[in-house]
Amino acid sequence: MATAAVSLLAPVVSHAQLRLPGGLTRFEVGYSYPKAWADYKREDAVVNPFTGQTQHTSYSTRTASTFSFGATIGTYFPVARLGSKSSFAISVSLVEAMYSWDYPVTAFNGFDDEGGIVYSSDFGFSGMTMHMALPVGADFKFGCDALSDKAIRFCTTLGAGVYPSGSMTADFDNAGFGYGVTPFVKAEVGIMAGICMKLRVMATIGNMPFYDGKSNLSGWTNAATTSSLTGKQSVTVSLIFMPFSWGWKQTGWWNKGW
Repeated sequence: MATAAVSLLAPVVSHAQLRLPGGLTRFEVGYSYPKAWADYKREDAVVNPFTGQTQHTSYSTRTASTFSFGATIGTYFPVARLGSKSSFAISVSLVEAMYSWDYPVTAFNGFDDEGGIVYSSDFGFSGMTMHMALPVGADFKFGCDALSDKAIRFCTTLGAGVYPSGSMTADFDNAGFGYGVTPFVKAEVGIMAGICMKLRVMATIGNMPFYDGKSNLSGWTNAATTSSLTGKQSVTVSLIFMPFSWGWKQTGWWNKGW
């Protein structure tokens, strides 16, 4: 009797699990706090009204973002199962971030009565960067999101890949665009609690142009500025939600082939 009851109930339990498309159940959305470090370089070219000659000043400094926020959406595509609770996958995400910058600059600040250049060393520049990227990575996954199995409580991911990005930056008297591709590494830990929730840390290493531009917005006649902001490293901490992971399968004694 017991065997017959189990046989009758197994199909009912199996059909009770709602099956959603795999790509949808692996959809991710998150909120991020990014931090970036960059090199700022600046050169002012001005025509001296007393001599008629062009004179140049230059300045460079290392700076860090002072305030930032971001968001991400993405998914991943399983490629191969590696073990009873692990798999290899390809991940694709869309990352958006906003950075603000404050860096002191020693720059041209006019001429004195004798035609000598006057510099300002405590002139504070404030800038803002709008940043977008499309990181593509190779992930080694362990746990619930490796198999889309909500019966497994925890999950972990280790991954690396390439980070194509584009940025638009404006500061006190200049603006421009920057494009580049840098490598990245990432790590995740997560828990299945109704839906899968994960904490992700992603780091990029290498040149990431935030902008490289020329302008004549300094306010001085016959003056031009060339400046650039090049990222050297960034770290992004994200809280990730998988809103459709409630539709994952749930393995148990009834569907393990017993």
